[in-house]
Amino acid sequence: MAQEVKKLAEVKYLLIKGKDGYWRKERQKHSHEKKLQVVAEALTPGGSVAAVARKHGLNTNLIFSWIMTGKKLPFHQKSKLTY
Repeated sequence: MAQEVKKLAEVKYLLIKGKDGYWRKERQKHSHEKKLQVVAEALTPGGSVAAVARKHGLNTNLIFSWIMTGKKLPFHQKSKLTY
């Protein structure tokens, strides 16, 4: 279990060269499963979005946007979330 948590927190950044010639971190691409897991953790009773964000190395605003995306969908489409 501890290794699983460690794997989830690992973030590998790829450097890309921008049009202006400066090197930047490439945007992270999160799998659908990871998004669902993070949102589920954040929505557990007594859970903290900020704590979950720190645990997974994410920005709090990103998690809130994933939560709001799920809330905007009709009930019958929530199982088909595609953030």
